[in-house]
Amino acid sequence: MILNVIIDDQIYELNVPDALIAQADDFFAQMDRDLDQGVQMSMEWVDRPNQVQRCQYVANKLHSAVVNNNDRLGRLMAGYICARMPDIDTVEMDETGEMQTINFRFKEGAVPPAPPASGGISASAPGMPAIDMAHMFAPPPGDMDSDAAMRKAEEEISQVFKIGRQYRFSMLNRTTSESVETATVGSEEEARTLRQQAVRSRYYELSGEQS
Repeated sequence: MILNVIIDDQIYELNVPDALIAQADDFFAQMDRDLDQGVQMSMEWVDRPNQVQRCQYVANKLHSAVVNNNDRLGRLMAGYICARMPDIDTVEMDETGEMQTINFRFKEGAVPPAPPASGGISASAPGMPAIDMAHMFAPPPGDMDSDAAMRKAEEEISQVFKIGRQYRFSMLNRTTSESVETATVGSEEEARTLRQQAVRSRYYELSGEQS
């Protein structure tokens, strides 16, 4: 089957043979078992991702495969989506790269799967990063000296970088030891201001000083 993928208004037609889907069935089953453990979707952890959320997560990997010309990974990720959404026609991704904004279009007459239940992923106002310090960080040590605390905070929070026409930065999730990207904002200045706030907050947690 043909899966259309739209990235930044450019359409990619991916040929996903039925034979590939059948051959990769065990691989897809393992992916589902991994996803059963929960998944990090941008800044939010989802304990029990449903069908749409799983495919959004996989579509994010498909996006990376397409832009990096990784044909093998792209076919596998496209195959998973086609296997779990047999009536899928198009995966549409916007320039922000946010998983929650990935949309799926289905063939005419098809019944799409139910969207994520309300409250399954907390949402923020458009353009505002969903930074939840209580969620992102475990209880702070609170006993580092000032210099060490600042160095540590700077290490855990990346510099601002650009995605398409938007800006974001990433933060260390101390629970999973993975780097998690914030939501995007429209200006570099705003992103830098938000990053400074995040660094200060982490510094206070590490040093035990009062803000």
